[in-house]
Amino acid sequence: MTTEKMRVTYHTAKAAVSPKHNDRKFDTRNSDHIDPVRSDKNIYWQWNQDQVTGERPGTFEEAEEEFYDENFTAGQEAKNQRYIKNRHKERIKTVDEMRKTKNGMPVESILQIGNRDNTVPPELLWDITCKQLEWERTSFPNIVTLTVALHVDEEGAPHVHKRDVYIAHDEDGNLIVNQEKALYEMGIERDDLDNPSSRYNNAKIVYTRMCRDHLIELCEEHGLSIEKEPKAPSKSGKTLLEYQIAEMKTEKKELEAECTALHEEKENQKKSLEDIMTAQIEASKIKRRFGDKETVTYHKSCVDKAQDIAKQAREYRDHGDRLFKWAVAEKREAAKLRDEAEEGIQLIKEYSIKKKKLDKYISQEAKEIADKRVNDALENIKNNEYTRAIIAFMRQFASLDGQGTLYDDFDRAYTEMLFNKPDRIVDKEVVKSPDNDIELPDDEIEH
Repeated sequence: MTTEKMRVTYHTAKAAVSPKHNDRKFDTRNSDHIDPVRSDKNIYWQWNQDQVTGERPGTFEEAEEEFYDENFTAGQEAKNQRYIKNRHKERIKTVDEMRKTKNGMPVESILQIGNRDNTVPPELLWDITCKQLEWERTSFPNIVTLTVALHVDEEGAPHVHKRDVYIAHDEDGNLIVNQEKALYEMGIERDDLDNPSSRYNNAKIVYTRMCRDHLIELCEEHGLSIEKEPKAPSKSGKTLLEYQIAEMKTEKKELEAECTALHEEKENQKKSLEDIMTAQIEASKIKRRFGDKETVTYHKSCVDKAQDIAKQAREYRDHGDRLFKWAVAEKREAAKLRDEAEEGIQLIKEYSIKKKKLDKYISQEAKEIADKRVNDALENIKNNEYTRAIIAFMRQFASLDGQGTLYDDFDRAYTEMLFNKPDRIVDKEVVKSPDNDIELPDDEIEH
């Protein structure tokens, strides 16, 4: 830094400028005037950052969007209602659309001390800037600083970008963005009140001069030698212009990409626009044909009814779509159940066939087992001591009258055989039948 006097720059951009350049939230490799190696020495601040940790939520542009939504929603809605009342719906804007207009967007200013050959350290510039912003905050309450960026990664001298919003009030007390009215509410007026406001006679010039004068005072308090005599308007701002050109080059590349996307969207909407224009022509014809108010009102009511019917039809269609989807799902489920039922029927048939075969096999096996057991029994009977009693029973059975059960018949025959014959033996002796010799065991005699 030399001992030559330095000039103080406090310049407000006259054209609309985007905040995207300031916080470096873009690919700086495409910007020839930015040195990415030095970008980490930049300092950034925004209105909604954490006051303790300094953490910044989102980008500069998102910070501006949040501030506008919190403060200007009510005022913009009130303005839109007035547009509707005055039949100017085409003027309706959202808060974000208003923020992007020339008169609604924040105003950007650049602060710089000296030039690339004779300047101050970035730390000193930031210290002076913070004191300047604190003074502006208390002196001009209607002007709120949203974002601040100290850039040291560009070719020229370190400089500061700050973006302010000028806040005024409408007739209902809602906050609105209005530069002229905000300055008026703070009592700042143009120098020459006898002449109308113009490019060189307005309140903004007075406000900027006050800020520049205070910035010069701060620089002198820090021992800096400042040139107070301003340059001629045609020669001032050469270094600042270089920064603006570099910024515009970066924004140009971003805008070119946006233009390409907009061009594609334009082509897609071209046919829709033609349809709208055709509809407007037809509407004009109808308006000329039915010019009286009552007829127009009647046709409007018809259109409203048609729109209601169309809305109801859309609802019916949506309901039908839901029913169709439900029916398809039910049909799919029914097909699944049918397949399972057919599979079950097939299993039942196979089971029936196998059961018949098994029953046949069991019957055959049972018969064979029964025959074998009968034969075995007959064989045993032949050698059994009961054989003679059974033979006697069978002989007696042939002479019975057949009354009662087989057990009764057997009991009677057996009793007659034991007790009605003269040659029976009791008391654990053998009873002999006159027809044959049958020896019975003692327990049968007791029966």
